[in-house]
Amino acid sequence: MVTQSQAATMELDFYGTSITLFGATRANHGVYQGQLDGGSVFTGNGSGPDAFKQALYTANSTLGSHRMQITNGENTFFDVDYVSNKW
Repeated sequence: MVTQSQAATMELDFYGTSITLFGATRANHGVYQGQLDGGSVFTGNGSGPDAFKQALYTANSTLGSHRMQITNGENTFFDVDYVSNKW
């Protein structure tokens, strides 16, 4: 998933105890927010030297069904390469 639009959102439903989103950091990337099950909001910044396969967001909870949401906070690039979850 890649976007350059502010407020573009990706949602993912999963079953497990944790989730981690991996993507790139680059100079043309910016601020994003992650949230699990409507809980507290994590703010991250993807701006930096070119680096791939970086853990951009990690959340933990109890075993069960969950919804993860990630939102681009600026009109800069944000990309997710892959997602990993654990039981």
